[in-house]
Amino acid sequence: MNVADAAIAGGDPSMALSVTQSILASAPDNVDALIHEGNAYYALQRCPAAEAAYVLALRYDPKATEAETGLGRCLLKTDPRAAELAFTQAIADDPGNADALNDLGIARDLQGNFAGAVDPYSRALLADPSMTAAEVNLGLSLALSGHGPEALEYLGPLATGPGATAKIREDYAAALLASGRSTEAQQVLSIDLPPDQVLSAMSGFSQVIAQSVAVPPPPAPAPTATAAPVAQVAAAPLLSAVAAPQQVSPVPESAPGAMAVQLGAFNSQSGAESVWSRLSAHEPALFDGRTPEITSVTIKRHVFYRLRVAGFENEAAANKFCGALAATDTACTLADF
Repeated sequence: MNVADAAIAGGDPSMALSVTQSILASAPDNVDALIHEGNAYYALQRCPAAEAAYVLALRYDPKATEAETGLGRCLLKTDPRAAELAFTQAIADDPGNADALNDLGIARDLQGNFAGAVDPYSRALLADPSMTAAEVNLGLSLALSGHGPEALEYLGPLATGPGATAKIREDYAAALLASGRSTEAQQVLSIDLPPDQVLSAMSGFSQVIAQSVAVPPPPAPAPTATAAPVAQVAAAPLLSAVAAPQQVSPVPESAPGAMAVQLGAFNSQSGAESVWSRLSAHEPALFDGRTPEITSVTIKRHVFYRLRVAGFENEAAANKFCGALAATDTACTLADF
């Protein structure tokens, strides 16, 4: 089955299908081959055939969690409620199945149950702390269920780091909006969207948040560390067992010159210094008289270097600075996480 796995990973699911079907021709009850056949059909976007392969695998092995997870992924497109049941069964058979846990969260999100998605995403991170997709998904579900400050603990470092994507910045904007920070949300959205779409996105987020919090959600879990090693994101007991993140307490607006903004989180001090040199050289008027603050923070046993600029007299001045940077497609946010 290694050949089939490699073929799917290499973008050639047809080759994987050929391999699995040659095996099934002589061993039609080979559960592993049936699962890989389903995976190949799924990669080819042929879900009816994939579902048939997964169902047949489950007939021979009712606790084949890969088949249950695969079946759920096919059902996500047409019946999120049925997908939720499939993922729930996969987790019952394998409680540490991080993929199924993450997918269960997606199934609940698709049904508008953002608060209910928090638990499986949290458990997925317990099972696999490096699963950045689950971390991003958890942050958005927290934001859309009214837990904006908690969502910022996950999405803030990812959205201001060098690996940030438009999708992560959009999720971060939702968290800012859920925290009552609409000006910053607008600045972040404006990096990737034209003005009319910015207003539309903010309106949509506001409506979803309002509908979700109309029924009080369950208490939000304590977040894991604020960031995993930054990576591109393609498309449980809770986290009390994970160390809480190091935080920078927000400074009262009344303290002159105490407000700061963050420009990113990097894997090395030299990386942070390089970004500072590039930004200050590109926008000399904006950075005139300002100096960088680079501090290290250990998150999930990994050291990151936060690049910040301090000395803003109040929140309005810091927001104005970030707004100017947003116009140059540079992420920037108040440093209160």
